[in-house]
Amino acid sequence: MRQATDHAEAIKGDVEVLAAILAQERKSHCLIRSLCFGLFVFSFLLLACAMAFIGFIFIQSVNSGGETTSPMILQVLAPLSAAMIGFFVSWCAAHNCINSIDRSLYAAQAQKYQLFAGFVSELQCTSKKKRDILMEMAGSVIV
Repeated sequence: MRQATDHAEAIKGDVEVLAAILAQERKSHCLIRSLCFGLFVFSFLLLACAMAFIGFIFIQSVNSGGETTSPMILQVLAPLSAAMIGFFVSWCAAHNCINSIDRSLYAAQAQKYQLFAGFVSELQCTSKKKRDILMEMAGSVIV
């Protein structure tokens, strides 16, 4: 009976350590999410300003005799659009990662260790190598 209690305490301690590691990962991804959101807003505003500027130049050229604007001006829109979409995708990925970590941390706090191990195996933001290490740690603790 004493061994079962000691084993349960060891599992609880190990899961708490894994949860602390995940909490640090969460902080890191929150910073990344904030940075990506800020860059997304900046690139969106920059794209909107560029489109307004191009529209203004187009209207001015039509009013001054119908001269067409240089296609070089339009080449700015593609990189700005790509940057905006890239930052938005990065922001969404960081947000999904934080949700995955939150689910795992909640399972650890509720002492649902099998569920915790399942959520750790499904983390969306860790590399395959890091996920394998976490799964190995969680597997050795739970089993």
